Amino acid sequence: MVKRKSWVWDYAKREGDRAFCDLCDSENNNEYSCVGGTTGSLIRHLQNCHGIKAPEESIRKRPDKITPNRTIAV
Repeated sequence: MVKRKSWVWDYAKREGDRAFCDLCDSENNNEYSCVGGTTGSLIRHLQNCHGIKAPEESIRKRPDKITPNRTIAV
């Protein structure tokens, strides 16, 4: 299985389990957790602080939630 590179790494550098936003200066709180390569905190930071959204092709399409048929006894 090939690991995909997240778009967030175009805006941040990773050092161990920490990531640093390239768009923020080092004086600001620009350090984020990325334990195991997770990118959620960086994605929220880029969206909320810099107005940067994920490119359309990188948004994972989720199948509709499937709920099993349930029969209710009356």
